[in-house]
Amino acid sequence: MESLRKHCEAHPSDWYKWLPYVLMSYRTRIHSTTGFSPFFLMFGREMNKFETWSADKDIDKIIALDKRTAEIQFHFDTTIPDTLKTIGNKQIEQTNIQNNANNVMDTPLAIGTVVYLKNEGLLSKLAPRFKGPFTVVAQTKSNNYKLKDAAGTVLDKTYPLEKLKLTVDHQIDDIYAVERILDDRKYYRRQQYLVKWKNCPDSENSWENESNFVTMLPIKLYWESKKDDSNSVLRRSKRVEKVNLLTVVRPINPFNYIYLIFILFLMKTATSTRIRDNFRYCEGLSNARIVDVNSACTNFSA
Repeated sequence: MESLRKHCEAHPSDWYKWLPYVLMSYRTRIHSTTGFSPFFLMFGREMNKFETWSADKDIDKIIALDKRTAEIQFHFDTTIPDTLKTIGNKQIEQTNIQNNANNVMDTPLAIGTVVYLKNEGLLSKLAPRFKGPFTVVAQTKSNNYKLKDAAGTVLDKTYPLEKLKLTVDHQIDDIYAVERILDDRKYYRRQQYLVKWKNCPDSENSWENESNFVTMLPIKLYWESKKDDSNSVLRRSKRVEKVNLLTVVRPINPFNYIYLIFILFLMKTATSTRIRDNFRYCEGLSNARIVDVNSACTNFSA
């Protein structure tokens, strides 16, 4: 249907025109499970190509009939039984994959089995995918399980098997509480964290691989605190720069303002003084090459 939809996407009403081509493509395609095409499993041979077979007159009909009979005999005696066996093995393999993905088991979980509970919803990259550990204390009639945490408190809800993660040879006594993470490093291309253990002295601090953590919550808190510390240092440095800028730019002395006003006042009085005297005012002639000073200049009294 998907192939047919793509072919008639522009004109959905013409789907029947594309149906022969889609069926031919499907019937001649080799299936991933059987290793044969549907056409071959049906007729015992591959589909003829687009050639004129009637034009070949050199083929002996009796030899062709014997060859075709042998093909059909081999097809029913060998090909079909082997294909059925392959299909059965593939079905068992696919069933096991689905059962492992959904935690399908033939026998129920025993009382005292250590499991982890799946975290559901939208999770960030560093958020833990499972929480726990928990211990199975009972099984309900609907095949759900009642759990208790490490403190011995029984949870109110019951959980189906697909929401539980089983542990292999893992005891609850092997888990220690993390108080906080102090530092991180790369050790032989592995991410490690310096762990401060809860209710333990500092001498017991140890470097642990990231894979040793049951939950990613301590690692998430460590990186968040490290990011907050870097932001606080940046804010403090900006504040110091601002204070230094204020100390460098000093206010102007008030006496400087008074001195400036006095200078402006002197300039005003100096430009407004009138000088009385006789000056010679000359009218220039634009077309005259030789200027007669005696006739061109007259007395001008300011």
